[in-house]
Amino acid sequence: MPTDEQLNERDERRGRGKRRGNTSTAGLSRLFSSKPDNARADWSAVSANHITAVIAAITSRGGAASFGTSRDGGAYSVTLFLNNERETVWISSSADVEAELENIYYLVETLSKQ
Repeated sequence: MPTDEQLNERDERRGRGKRRGNTSTAGLSRLFSSKPDNARADWSAVSANHITAVIAAITSRGGAASFGTSRDGGAYSVTLFLNNERETVWISSSADVEAELENIYYLVETLSKQ
């Protein structure tokens, strides 16, 4: 993996100048260690079928979905974009995430039939 110095030299040769912002990864471990592992929101532990169902429901109506977590890792976020509007649902990492995704899926299905 190239160092920051090597990346900056390459960018300068390409006429892009130096990189902006923090390109060092030294502080990343601090960012990811703010909560114990058992209290962190982890999308890889959630059923892919549930995630896919939400994606399929919203995209079939011309919308989009975005999945993320809170800064401290204590909650999941699901943001739905449809008809120039955006709605974010926050789900606690201690909640039944798959049940909440089912609720979102059924809500999208129900509202789109009205």
